[in-house]
Amino acid sequence: MVLMAIIYYIFLDANFLLIPAQFKIDIYEQFNQLIPGSYKLIVPSAVFTELDEKIAKESRSTVLRQNYNLARQILERHKYEIFKAERDSFKFEQSINYSKLSDKSQHAISVDDFLLEIIHKFCFIKEEKTKKNDQKLLKKNYRIYLATNDKKLRKKALLQGIPTIFLRQKKRLDVEFPES
Repeated sequence: MVLMAIIYYIFLDANFLLIPAQFKIDIYEQFNQLIPGSYKLIVPSAVFTELDEKIAKESRSTVLRQNYNLARQILERHKYEIFKAERDSFKFEQSINYSKLSDKSQHAISVDDFLLEIIHKFCFIKEEKTKKNDQKLLKKNYRIYLATNDKKLRKKALLQGIPTIFLRQKKRLDVEFPES
């Protein structure tokens, strides 16, 4: 068996991106305290699209617009990757059976379910690359976290075995792991 360091991937939800601006909390420093190794921040492109669409519906100077602009500036100071996936063009051939949509091409998928689909797609891609690169590797060398404050999304993620990072008491980040 080949031993490899575990890499942690943290997927950021739209509401989580706004935490530094809304609550003046350095989420990036707190990630360093919470995550037991090196990590990479992943922001699905659909998250930026969602925020851009909300802002476009708002008047010129809104708190959301100000928080989003500040959050983007703060995010730009840190390393992150964009996982390119938009709701209208996302392919569901590797779809997970957690939702009972009979024909996903004809039904609108919620932003929450879409984010979970992206995470599953990302895991599928990682596992395929691992298989191709090293047939002797018996254990996956990555862990996934979803950073969100959305209670419904956190519950769905935990039911699917995805640990969540969330803001506790508007002061600090915390991690919740799925029940075994």
